[in-house]
Amino acid sequence: MATFDTFEDFVKDCAEHSKSEFIRNSSIKHAKIIVRELFNCAIRDQQDIRISSGKLQDDFYDDMVDLGRKAMDRDVHVSVVVLDSAEEQLQGNSFYETVEDHPNGRVFTLDLPETETHYVLVGDSRYRVEFDDVTKEAVASFNDGTVGHLLADVHEGYLQSAAAPA
Repeated sequence: MATFDTFEDFVKDCAEHSKSEFIRNSSIKHAKIIVRELFNCAIRDQQDIRISSGKLQDDFYDDMVDLGRKAMDRDVHVSVVVLDSAEEQLQGNSFYETVEDHPNGRVFTLDLPETETHYVLVGDSRYRVEFDDVTKEAVASFNDGTVGHLLADVHEGYLQSAAAPA
């Protein structure tokens, strides 16, 4: 079994080799490393990115603006569902504006409880899903179609809710 000097090296290896290992994480720093690698996989393999977030926090997603733009410029579609924010609260959010202004990006807002699932899903098998928004406790994988398909179904449900008349 390979050993790694850093968490980042481990995540990059999992991403590069599409490993099905579960990567447990519970810090913003580790979340950013994983999400960066998810975006890089989407760019490399031209797979769509689906995101569900509570408020699309600036301090997290500002670091993803350039990767998001690069993905969309390469024909990767980015679909973001913001679960507990009104659109006017997102004004000035760099990631929101980048996705919303790009022809390959869409942002939907819903008024759902904060207990709803937060995730980043690439394709149907690479993801980071957060179980607790306060502690940031999450699990990620770069090759798990079972959970990936479940998250894709959740995302589709959110999109249907966003499209339904009020």
